Amino acid sequence: VVERLDNGLTVMVLEDSTLPLVSTQVLYKVGGRTENPGETGLAHFVEHMAFRATENFPDTDVVSRIYAVGGEWHGYTWIDQTTYFETVPREHLDLALAIQADRMARLVIPAGEMEAERKAVLTELHGYENDPASVLHDAVVAASFATHPYRNNVIGWATDVAQISHAEVVDFYRRHYRPANAVLAVAGDVRAEE
Repeated sequence: VVERLDNGLTVMVLEDSTLPLVSTQVLYKVGGRTENPGETGLAHFVEHMAFRATENFPDTDVVSRIYAVGGEWHGYTWIDQTTYFETVPREHLDLALAIQADRMARLVIPAGEMEAERKAVLTELHGYENDPASVLHDAVVAASFATHPYRNNVIGWATDVAQISHAEVVDFYRRHYRPANAVLAVAGDVRAEE
């Protein structure tokens, strides 16, 4: 079942009662291509911050509450998308949806947590620098798309990530995290009508 809600959110539901589990995924139509030269890494930085806290899930409850019910979660940023997903026992679908909704509208981005997350992002970025295939991929893409936004490293260039400000992260979040720029997919032991 695919439906577009009045607020612009596209909702897709796939019923599959094979296991007593349900997965939710919210895909935001924002990624590395959305960034400007000198501002690379913003989409990925926001992704990292989105696992820290929301208004209704403080501290790291966004992830710890999923683990507490026996679930699994993850997310990633790519060229055209940023995605968050979790799989939980079917009776905890409301929790997964509440977390996704809070992330979309009530993300908390404390200025005091920016440096800790910047270090995590830079560590991830430098990890890719130790992989020759990743280095080659970045070089080929940068050369192939000389003037196109696809040329940017999705994690961001280290010089840009080092300079990302709190205000830039907040602004990026406010511009791109909204129902009309997202798709919610729910799959598993659910009834589409419910």
